[in-house]
Amino acid sequence: MQKTLIYLYKLQKHIFLLLLSRFWSLHARSLFYLNGVNYGSCLRALGSLRVNVALSGKFIIGDNFHFRGYSKYSDTGDNRPCKFLVGKDSSLNIGNNVAMTAVTIVCHNYIMIGDNVKIGGGTTIFDTNFHSTNSFVRKSENDLKFAISSPIIIEEDVFIGTSCIICKGVDIGARSIVAAGSIVTRSIPKDQVWGGNPAKFIKEV
Repeated sequence: MQKTLIYLYKLQKHIFLLLLSRFWSLHARSLFYLNGVNYGSCLRALGSLRVNVALSGKFIIGDNFHFRGYSKYSDTGDNRPCKFLVGKDSSLNIGNNVAMTAVTIVCHNYIMIGDNVKIGGGTTIFDTNFHSTNSFVRKSENDLKFAISSPIIIEEDVFIGTSCIICKGVDIGARSIVAAGSIVTRSIPKDQVWGGNPAKFIKEV
């Protein structure tokens, strides 16, 4: 009797998630369309997202893009949506077969995420300082104008663990792994494992 009830419970849960996925995927396509995002086939979503692309910004997504948001759909329990912010004259490119959970990406310059990249829950990727590093400028109206930004390149087959921070000007080489909770402030070569705050070399893959 118990096995039958467990089976029925799992079945209805699976059907419910399938229906929710179709709803959230349609919601994502609508937001991408209204923001001028060029996305590929087989876009799958579970949970809401936030998208804001400037009129002069560019946001391109490849095929088979999969994302989740909010604790209800996140295995890591991160209670926030996926968020994509692309500023004016900036470009965010996401390759094929990319998956992420509750990730925030802010692009004021250029961010490229290669094919087959997996990004863990709660990770943030910023290619800008947001504010000037000069305390006197931060007090003025010119603060945001003097914020430093620099491109971020994440090559193919990279795996980024949960709750990481990827800072501006960083290149992460193909097939490398960033350990959970790491803050990446400098570039990582190919085929290496890095972790810590700030992230440092741990071992070869």
